[in-house]
Amino acid sequence: MDEKNDSFNENAAATSYTDDKVNDIEEAVLANPSSDEQVEGGGDDDEAQLIKSGTPSSTTPPKYPPSCFTNERGNLKAVVFVVRNPCLVFSLIIILCVVITFLLQLLVFRTADGSPFTAPSNEFDVDDERSMQYDSFRLAKDEVAESRKALEAGNTISLKQSELSAVAIWVFESGEGNDQGVFSSEESIEGMKEAYDLFLLDPKFKDQCWLDYRNKTIPDEQRQCQMPLTPLAMYYASEWDEDKVANVIEQFKDPEKMEQFNTLALCLVRGLYCDLLQDLIQDTSAEDIASITQLGRDVDSITSKFDMQGELVENFNQVTELASYLIQVDIFKGFVDYGFDSGFSSDNPISMYSRGIVYWGGPLETRNVSLTDEEANDEIRKSERDARKDFVLDNYLEAMDVQADKSTHEEINSYYFMTAIIGDVILNIVQQVSLFLVYVFIP
Repeated sequence: MDEKNDSFNENAAATSYTDDKVNDIEEAVLANPSSDEQVEGGGDDDEAQLIKSGTPSSTTPPKYPPSCFTNERGNLKAVVFVVRNPCLVFSLIIILCVVITFLLQLLVFRTADGSPFTAPSNEFDVDDERSMQYDSFRLAKDEVAESRKALEAGNTISLKQSELSAVAIWVFESGEGNDQGVFSSEESIEGMKEAYDLFLLDPKFKDQCWLDYRNKTIPDEQRQCQMPLTPLAMYYASEWDEDKVANVIEQFKDPEKMEQFNTLALCLVRGLYCDLLQDLIQDTSAEDIASITQLGRDVDSITSKFDMQGELVENFNQVTELASYLIQVDIFKGFVDYGFDSGFSSDNPISMYSRGIVYWGGPLETRNVSLTDEEANDEIRKSERDARKDFVLDNYLEAMDVQADKSTHEEINSYYFMTAIIGDVILNIVQQVSLFLVYVFIP
């Protein structure tokens, strides 16, 4: 019995000694939590293991002095803000994109020089009889269109891709160091052509483009896409007669001949408003009438080959010179005024900017729209817009981004705009900005 009591007392004393040492170790850790090496050096391996696995220091977060970039826990303030306010951060990025777009518009279109392009418009004089006739014609045209629509309401067939449904716009500017304009070299002209060839050389584009239905005799399966609205149609004309072009340019260099042509060509070349111009025509010599008529025929012959079906005209500087005079001719300036900037003229045949439009058509299948109500037609159009967006994203967006990259061409910078994909493009920009912020703030 005494032996058992002695053994019990020895065990109790050993336990008490161990508890006392543990308490001493805990107090040391609490007094100096970071001094692991000192504590480990003051005891055996079991005591060090106890410190590492069971002391309060393993659960107490370390303290860091706060700074401009980190909080008291050592976390980046920017990251903490993003984690705690994801919706707010996303909204701020969207607002930032909108503000940047607005500022860009102010910078480009509301500067002292205004827009780099001339807005196409019809000259209108309320006291001019021709203006009143044009206004009457426009009103009559609208009334006839409404009457025809009402008569055909019971059987309205919408042919496949016969209507303009969307556009893709390309804008080009001279690159850094290129002060001769976007049409000054073969490299810059071919660089612009590449942007249109993304679509025109793709066989799948014919299933999405705006088809040309002007020639009623061509079978529908042989119809071609409408040519893009771009001055490159001149530079890639299927035929180019240098002698004829030189003769036209030489005649338009005469200011009197230019003024006379603009005055009489509407009747002598287009056969319009001849009754209003009878007095002027009677006062014009037969030689001048013949010269104006022939000049109009020559220009018609040249412009009829602006089809973008040929190779780049070898003497492309002559093309630019011709455009600088055609832009002054009332009945022909429609061929060139959209694609050259507002400073382009015969005195300054340099265009620092250019632009063009690629046309997309609808509906994607021929259908009788009168068999469905307006709500159902809207749903069909919406589904076709979604299909067009997916088609562009899958087939063209990556190549368009490459074309718009400033490193692709040295002499020009390219920009694109298309309503169908603008949402996805903005979302992609937001993602890139977010990743950039994370990359900047995370060490």
